[in-house]
Amino acid sequence: MNKNTTMNRRDFIKVGAATGVLLANPAFSMGRKPPLGRVVIVGGGYAGTTAAKYIRMWSLGAVEVVVVEKSSQFVSCPMSNLVLGGSKTIDDLTFSYDLV
Repeated sequence: MNKNTTMNRRDFIKVGAATGVLLANPAFSMGRKPPLGRVVIVGGGYAGTTAAKYIRMWSLGAVEVVVVEKSSQFVSCPMSNLVLGGSKTIDDLTFSYDLV
């Protein structure tokens, strides 16, 4: 047999491991399955966004998380003294709710 057209044992193991990692990845497998459920969180403050983050993370993306918030941006109020002191602007303390 020609060496260029055969797969040796080491290459076979590499391909098998890569396939296993790919199939075990939640993002790959979630493309074919509907979410297990949906959680709706009312309020996008510190508690709401933290709860949304960890529910989504701990469910490995299997639970759809919806945050209901009237504002499109979050302003970090505990850091507002930095704005009063002049070391930060209000834009530095304003964050979007968009996922990156």
